[in-house]
Amino acid sequence: MEKVRGTLIPAFILFLAGLLYLMMFVMCVIPAIQPDYFQGLVYLIPYTIYLFFAVLASKKRINKFITILVSLAFSLIAWIVMPLQMLDMVASNDATITDINLYDRVLEVVDYPDNKLVELFPDEIAKSHQVESFSYDPRSLMEGETLLLDFKASESDLQEYEETFDDAAIWRGVYQETDRIEDNYNGGIRWSKFSGILNADMRVYFFECQPTDDTWSYAKISMAAIDRKNLEILLYMEDY
Repeated sequence: MEKVRGTLIPAFILFLAGLLYLMMFVMCVIPAIQPDYFQGLVYLIPYTIYLFFAVLASKKRINKFITILVSLAFSLIAWIVMPLQMLDMVASNDATITDINLYDRVLEVVDYPDNKLVELFPDEIAKSHQVESFSYDPRSLMEGETLLLDFKASESDLQEYEETFDDAAIWRGVYQETDRIEDNYNGGIRWSKFSGILNADMRVYFFECQPTDDTWSYAKISMAAIDRKNLEILLYMEDY
């Protein structure tokens, strides 16, 4: 019984540390656009060291005082240093992605094609398409995620996209100079929100448009726009 008691403290802390490590790996490493698995494995070092001491304690190779001392030291590392490192990793994962070569990985992260907000995005960038702009802002602790893809296509591809967008849209029309156009759902469209990505030559399609307040500070948006004059197609998603 005494031998079992001597292992309770290190075993309990080892269990909590393991949960913390798994939580860090699942929340910070796996969802990243460019996962740094090596950095994630670095967090195993203090965990492995403590595992070594826990095994020694279970075999009575070290006394109770050293076991408690190591337990307290590891607790300090596990519950203070590691969370700070986790926050640093989260911050590094929040950087805007603009490399079109990561488009496939971005689609995986946003749960394409099951996510209705992105289901009309192309599953791949065709070689004939000229990408004008691409950006992805990952979801963070304080903000949502946005995805923008702007490319030029052939006349036939543009026609196909037009037909698809027209069938799926809950609202369609031209970009407005005025701040707002009223409609039959959720107070209308706040055009000023899209002034940086739309122009007057574009025909706009909304597939999802659910602002949660009048200022559009938070919203679920799925939209597209086509500029026939320049054979340009733009798709935009926001989940804030």
